[in-house]
Amino acid sequence: MEGKIRVTKQMEFTIIKLHQEGLGYVKIGQALGLKRDQVRYVCKKYETSTDKLAAKKDIPGRCANCGAAFPLEKYSPNKRFCSEKCRYEWGAAHPKMYAHTCEYCGGAFESRNTKTKYCSRECFSRARFYREEDIEELKQKLLAGEEHITPEWIKKLIK
Repeated sequence: MEGKIRVTKQMEFTIIKLHQEGLGYVKIGQALGLKRDQVRYVCKKYETSTDKLAAKKDIPGRCANCGAAFPLEKYSPNKRFCSEKCRYEWGAAHPKMYAHTCEYCGGAFESRNTKTKYCSRECFSRARFYREEDIEELKQKLLAGEEHITPEWIKKLIK
């Protein structure tokens, strides 16, 4: 029984190229020494049979930002960008945002950092440098039994 041939990134690029040229799964498989299902899997993985391919630029040997072709190297088979410039442009266009709750006002906000605590510079300043007016306002709300968001350090002082 023959062993199954492993599909490399370079082979995936070739399969995609041949499929875009109009060759079927069986003919591509015969040309590359692969099984039909292996070729079909690669084509479905990168959606080569639909118009989504143009939108999905995450193809081996193609830049995820500009779509330009670049050679795959032995030591970096998972490379996604043709240059550092494209990598930076893609990162700026696709920021990863994290949801947070402000520790001072309790409002919801998003930021690119996972450790952000305050929604604005004002909330940071008011939490860090509590003023006498803020303390008086807090006392009145606590005595009246009103709901108020209190910074952690003040909660520790009260307890």
